[in-house]
Amino acid sequence: MVDRNTYDVPIKTQIQLHAVVSGTLTELGLKQLLQKLYDEANATRGFKYHGGKPTHVFIYLYTSQDHFKSGMGQWIAMLSKIGEGARIDTEVKTELIAQLDAKPEVKLLPLSHTALFLSNGQIPIYPLIVHVQQAKTVNTANIDLISLKE
Repeated sequence: MVDRNTYDVPIKTQIQLHAVVSGTLTELGLKQLLQKLYDEANATRGFKYHGGKPTHVFIYLYTSQDHFKSGMGQWIAMLSKIGEGARIDTEVKTELIAQLDAKPEVKLLPLSHTALFLSNGQIPIYPLIVHVQQAKTVNTANIDLISLKE
């Protein structure tokens, strides 16, 4: 667990959790972990309002401490329950799971500018652009890598 916040006022009793995950990540595994953390948070008692139990629960999972610290919402999975008796919503960014294991490769296109693709064919979150200038001979090319700013 990276961070845990509670908020207990007459209008709501809220628990917010942030955790970093590692290992082999799957959509099902992330959903199961969210459910387990939700069950633990929902079982928390001792609050002053709402019968001593939470009415709102938010859980965010990140792939690194840096993603959490960025404050930019760079979570890979999240769960929310807003209100007593409300339904639980979960979201898993499956495109990010696919990018975790993908190895970068350069696909040369007929254009003079081509993007760095992952082996699954997707462009990474922070892509690099490869600029190819054809030399006079077929076997040579000058390649400049240009890093895009976030």
